[in-house]
Amino acid sequence: MNHPAPHLDCLIAKAGQLYTLPAVAMQVLELTGDPSVDTHALKKCVENDPALTTKILQVVNSSLFGLSGHVSDLNQALALLGIKPLKLLVLGFSLPTRFFQDIAGEVLSDYWRHTLTKAVAAREITETLWRQAGDEAFIAGLLQDLGSLLLIQELGEPYVELLRKVRTEGADLLGCERRALGFDHTTLTAAILRRWRLPEVLSAAVEVGTGSREAHWPASQTPDLRQVLQLAELVARLLADAETGVLGELLATGRQFCSLTPARLDDLVSTLGEKVRQLADVFSLQLPGGADYVDILARAHRRLAEVASEAAAEMIAGRQHAEAARGPAAEAILEQITSLCDAAASAVQRTPAPATTVAAIS
Repeated sequence: MNHPAPHLDCLIAKAGQLYTLPAVAMQVLELTGDPSVDTHALKKCVENDPALTTKILQVVNSSLFGLSGHVSDLNQALALLGIKPLKLLVLGFSLPTRFFQDIAGEVLSDYWRHTLTKAVAAREITETLWRQAGDEAFIAGLLQDLGSLLLIQELGEPYVELLRKVRTEGADLLGCERRALGFDHTTLTAAILRRWRLPEVLSAAVEVGTGSREAHWPASQTPDLRQVLQLAELVARLLADAETGVLGELLATGRQFCSLTPARLDDLVSTLGEKVRQLADVFSLQLPGGADYVDILARAHRRLAEVASEAAAEMIAGRQHAEAARGPAAEAILEQITSLCDAAASAVQRTPAPATTVAAIS
């Protein structure tokens, strides 16, 4: 495995030069950093970016927020939501456009389908299962995989091919990244968010530390943002990536964290697809076609039922046997990891282009 510091430090430095937050986002961070923030100044700052204002009003009026009345201007949005949720929405909708340039359409579509599903799932999980405000969870889900975009930009086809093979084989992406690079893309995301001086609660939550997935957190009335993101990632893998085999892990993890039951998961998924489509409209995105989320969940339930009569130990043993029997696939991923190591070594030697100012995503 590579040592993480040289590659990670180089990529962070490049990100700092190439990918900067738009001025409106920086101004909002500065204004909201003052405990006695002037709401009039905050509103005026956001209104200086008409496209951003439109996006905020669109998402506030979507079923994602479920408000009883129509919100027609930022004054109403501030009154109904408060300063913190508005700040988070500004940050979520102000990502540097350069992150998304020169990425193949199919790759970018897959990224957005997964990311938007995760973001909406994180919000819904927090609000329906924990009965807490889901604003931070939504933005954390929206931002968590930015590091993957940077790796696509910097490492190119070797990393894209690793993504394809990992998805096809159901392998552990973060583990493969750590083996090839010495770190995973969520560590890179956290570093980028800290460089942008975003709230530390977001930076700390998006990073999936080694062993955090195995942590035995007890069920709690107050959600840990890391728990929410872990569940939301499993939901995105199940629904957006159609990895039906993760349903068992999702239910087991959800039962541990927040007493999730199959019935409660069915309820959550029943409205998730429409909310993801509405959010895609806000971003002016055309998501790739695919099976309905409810249908995917039903298929996953059927698959899980096929092995329900087996003991847990037999299921684990069978899974290990299947992994061992998949020699050629494992070898292909290993080869891709080697290719990624070479790509990373080349990337750290390239000189970044001068920084440029970019606008919010349109």
